[in-house]
Amino acid sequence: MGRFAPLVYGLAICGLLWIVRNRKARTTYSLWIPLFWLLLIGSRPVSAWLQVSAATISADQFADGSPLDAAIWGALMVAGVLVLATRQNRVSDILRRNGPILIYLGYCGLSSLWSDYTFVSFKRWTKEVGDFVMVLVILTEPNRLNAIKQILTRVSFILLPISIMLCKYYPNMGVTYDKWYGTPMFIGVSIHKNLLGMLCLLMGNGVFWMCLETFRKEQRFQRIKKLSGYGAVLGMTIWLLWTAGSATSSSCFGMMSMLMLAVTVSKTARQPLVLNLMIGAIVLGTVITLFGAPAGGALLASIGRDPTLTGRTEIWGVLLKIASNPILGTGFETFWLGDRLKKVWVMAQVINEAHNGYLEVYLNLGAIGVMMLAMILISGYRNVLVAFRRDGDFGKLRLIYFVTVLVYNLTEAAFKELNPMWFFFLLSITIVPIAPAQPRILAADKNAESRQDQSALQPAAKEL
Repeated sequence: MGRFAPLVYGLAICGLLWIVRNRKARTTYSLWIPLFWLLLIGSRPVSAWLQVSAATISADQFADGSPLDAAIWGALMVAGVLVLATRQNRVSDILRRNGPILIYLGYCGLSSLWSDYTFVSFKRWTKEVGDFVMVLVILTEPNRLNAIKQILTRVSFILLPISIMLCKYYPNMGVTYDKWYGTPMFIGVSIHKNLLGMLCLLMGNGVFWMCLETFRKEQRFQRIKKLSGYGAVLGMTIWLLWTAGSATSSSCFGMMSMLMLAVTVSKTARQPLVLNLMIGAIVLGTVITLFGAPAGGALLASIGRDPTLTGRTEIWGVLLKIASNPILGTGFETFWLGDRLKKVWVMAQVINEAHNGYLEVYLNLGAIGVMMLAMILISGYRNVLVAFRRDGDFGKLRLIYFVTVLVYNLTEAAFKELNPMWFFFLLSITIVPIAPAQPRILAADKNAESRQDQSALQPAAKEL
């Protein structure tokens, strides 16, 4: 079976995409650019795909990048910028309304000036800007909702089945082993089980959203056909989450599924007060469970989880001691380089992230960076609520992704470039202006006004 697995899974992917296709949905060819971008950041860089056996990890290699990957990222970014250049009016409207995001990105770029690795910091910042460029390409599509659905469908229907194939039939690529205990870790198309869990979480949210929308809006035959395709991929998502054993992603997926189901079927849950209370309960409940000792630790132990969050609490204490610039940080995405990384490896574990997104921002951008992140979180939450009330379809998905990012970053670091979680965070908080009225609508309004004027003149004509 292993010999024919690529053919079988390839046909299965094509069949699933055919089942859920929407012939009426029209998108531009430009959508392939963010699609390729997401396929890469959701799996592995091209250099990692070409190098089957992983090299020995060293502290110095994190500062070096692959020329091949740099060329690919650069080509995609140039293509994205060229597309946006043809959509200047829509892009300028979006940029004018998203000042907090631009200020945060600007500060990230400025921080490379005081970094010990200025050039590395600048290169990573350009990729962060590239994430926003790809988000803008999607949001400036003529039919934004269809574009988002196609992106989610293609990414999930490609990467999730391939992950299963690699885990089952190509373990040299889809399975790795824990360096301390030697236990197998299923990584699929990713490079770590937690990254596979993140992919399943994000794609699972999107597929579940499309399942609910299909059930509500499609006619019977189309409903059954599309739900069979979405249901198959949703089943793959759950299987991969269970196999990978990523506790953070699994718990987030469960909570977000319940929240999405609640706001879909219940009018009460969509009321602003009730909605805010539900979101607050999810975030606050997660914080208390993770950090509210001793009750939180007892709760984690009761469900079979390590009260230290698999050594994370020890890591956080070490990192706070090593942080050298609490105001400005070490510079964008350069804390985990050089002597600091070696010191962490000696004092804690062989890691290259803080396993907490908020702490990660503090280490790289300091207290100023944390305040700017808080600014885009606050403004982003307001934007998400406005979109939820204004746009019931996409607004619901934006809300789910926003809450997912808040909770996920409590135990994982995802506020960084070339990270799918950061990509969907930008997609959720970016304000998109309401499109102007179409000419046909304006013409219909004028015709209605003329008919009203004629009806008003008829009594006067009769009197004459």
